[in-house]
Amino acid sequence: MDALVEANVWLPILVERHEHHRPATTWWEKRTPGSATWCRFTQHAILRLLTNRVVMGDAVRSPTDAWETWQRLILDERTAFMPTEPPDLDDLWRSNIETRAPTPKLWTDAYLAALAESARLEMVTFDAGFKQFSLSRITVLRPRTAPTWRSR
Repeated sequence: MDALVEANVWLPILVERHEHHRPATTWWEKRTPGSATWCRFTQHAILRLLTNRVVMGDAVRSPTDAWETWQRLILDERTAFMPTEPPDLDDLWRSNIETRAPTPKLWTDAYLAALAESARLEMVTFDAGFKQFSLSRITVLRPRTAPTWRSR
């Protein structure tokens, strides 16, 4: 396991029509076996996004189709599953939220940043907002266009 991959990278890898498909797959194609880590949190996010009509437009998936799409991804030898959380995760998560103003993404982003750091993984994302956290290693992929989640 080398990198914790955020949902905003997994989704364009899975959805060819997504506007960030090319930069996400360019990163993905360079992965070695077991180097792209997912956790239950990112899995849940992807399943939710794939079945969300607002996000997916006319490419919205049924729950069964979303599950099958996810299964195809995790069968790829480049993926690795993090089945347990590191013991120091809560301390890092708490330090990521202390003294911060509440925002809609604070808890999620603070958790994923803490998970990556406590597992000694590189955080891979399109969201430069992760730079606000104390991460030893982070890669912020560059989108080709202005960010939007809706796949056309």
